[in-house]
Order: sequence, then C-alpha cells, then structure tokens
Amino acid sequence: MSIKALDWAMDAPVQDPLAKLVLIVVANHHNDARGVAWPSVGHICHVTGAAERTVRAKLKKLEQAGFLIRNHRSGRSTEYTPAYLAPLHQMQDTPAPDAPITIKEPLKRNKGKTKVVDWEPNEADRQFAQSKGLDAAEVLEAIRLWDKQNGNKAAYVDPTAFWQNWCIRDAKKKPKATQRQSKPFNGQSSEWTPSQRKMVTLDQWKGLTDGMRTYYKQNRPDVIAELKKVGADV
Repeated sequence: MSIKALDWAMDAPVQDPLAKLVLIVVANHHNDARGVAWPSVGHICHVTGAAERTVRAKLKKLEQAGFLIRNHRSGRSTEYTPAYLAPLHQMQDTPAPDAPITIKEPLKRNKGKTKVVDWEPNEADRQFAQSKGLDAAEVLEAIRLWDKQNGNKAAYVDPTAFWQNWCIRDAKKKPKATQRQSKPFNGQSSEWTPSQRKMVTLDQWKGLTDGMRTYYKQNRPDVIAELKKVGADV
C-alpha cells in the first residue's frame, strides 16, 4: 500500500463515484518501489462489488481522463500507474483519450492532449487555486519551471485536472496560518482594557509589583514621564 498514492486518489477530482472507488482501490495497491500497481480486475470487482464489465469500463474511463496509465501485460495482471506520479515519458506515450472526466463540465469528445507549456489557466482555474489559499500566478510559475526542467514534454488530456491536482498537493504542503495572540504578562490578562491604560498615580505606582512596573517602563513611557515629574522612584 502507498500512502502517497492513496492520498492522491482520495483527492482526485473524479465525479463518477464508482470510478473514484476503482481509482482508490488501484492506488491502495500501488508499490512505491516499482512505481506501479497490479491488482487484478477480479480483485477490484471483489472490493467494489461491481461487475467485471463495469470495472473494466471505469478503468478505461480513468485512463482516458488521464488519472491512470495502464500497461497491458499478456497473461498477467495489468499494471497501473497513477498519472500524476508517472514518469513524463509514460504520460507522453499514453493513448489519446475520447472522453475526459472533469469536475466543471459534462463528458465531451477530446481527441488529443494539451502540452502544459501551451496551456493557460482560465478564470475558473485561478479561482480554484485561490480557494485552496494559493496564488494562481505562483502556481503557474512553479508548473512552468517543473515542465521546463523536464524538457517541456508534459501533456495531459485534461490540463484542468492536472492543475487541480497540483493545487491540492501544494495546499496540503502550505502551513496553516496561526492566529497571533497577545502573550499574557505576569499572570495578568492578555489584553489591556482602556481603564488599564490610564495614567498611574504615585500611590498606585508604589503598590505595583516589579513585573507590572517593568511592563510600564517598556510599554508606557508617557506614564513613566508623568511619574518622574512627581518624584516617583522609577
């Protein structure tokens, strides 16, 4: 089992519930050392409860949508590679699809792939990135650099699905913002009310703890200045 592949499959933008389940089963059998998974169709049928014909149709749909790359082996179980984790040359050599799956629109005919270097995200794609707390321009720049490092060879049936997968992965890596809270001082409340910010009399100053006096010296120079005028030992 590969946690990385399974995590990817759980977040993959597949609308078809059964196709999504088939993808999860395949990812659950992914071997990180070999970079592939090879569960039999019979085993996938057993886990999903679907008929063999249905499972084969869902596998084909996932392949056409660019989520899986299948390597048919004569007399042996077919090998599957999650498309996002596949080497670039494998992604380039996958057969051209007919019916991509997208989360934004119904299935439609698409006879070829689009190279990443030639693709530009539209407004909906940019909004998707923003919904994940990302800067769309920074995401695109990272993708362009990654593609350039590999010879600008990456091509996908559904670049939008690739974009969304990339955003989902980056969003998980992004540290969550932590809300800053004022640090309590000397056991006192973490926030100072307006009444606490008023001027301090000489008698009040004498009754303050050393910690409170230190606070005023560091944060209320106006109070210290007034106390000095009346002869306070500050």
